[in-house]
Amino acid sequence: MKYHDVQEVYEFEDVDKNHFPTLQAYADALNGFSIDDKKIAIQESDIAYPVPQVMKRRLNRQYNKTDLGKIIGEMHMTSEQRRHLEKRCLEIYGKLI
Repeated sequence: MKYHDVQEVYEFEDVDKNHFPTLQAYADALNGFSIDDKKIAIQESDIAYPVPQVMKRRLNRQYNKTDLGKIIGEMHMTSEQRRHLEKRCLEIYGKLI
């Protein structure tokens, strides 16, 4: 993950500012997080994820027009987060999907 990407997520996505009041607090939390004893490290350069076009098309066909929120649940969302999600949906798609 690149620091610029972390900044974009912090500024434009649903990062809970009560838990992470600053970008640095968010970046520090990510840098301290580990999965299966492997730590996350914010890189200075882009990371390439070589996914074949065939796989991308297959995934897009499978998930287009699917509300993943209904599948994986949104019980953790606050009303403020829900409003933000709906606002982003309207900005991107012009309607709630």
